[in-house]
Amino acid sequence: MLGVIGARIRQLRRSKGLTEADLAARVGVSRSFLNAIERGVVRLRVDLMVRIADALGVSPEDLLKEVPASTATRP
Repeated sequence: MLGVIGARIRQLRRSKGLTEADLAARVGVSRSFLNAIERGVVRLRVDLMVRIADALGVSPEDLLKEVPASTATRP
């Protein structure tokens, strides 16, 4: 599940034209920590998930949706 959420965050971030550094600054975390979230290697606390969703302009529920396979692996 962590990988699904991380991939969704990455997909939404890219669709909004944000870099990892941009989103990390909006959320108040380091770029490397955001990268770890997107890779699914760290647990995402609910409060942080809410902050990320707010920064992306989506609901927290939107972060739980699966990423279509065609966009999950794009560079």
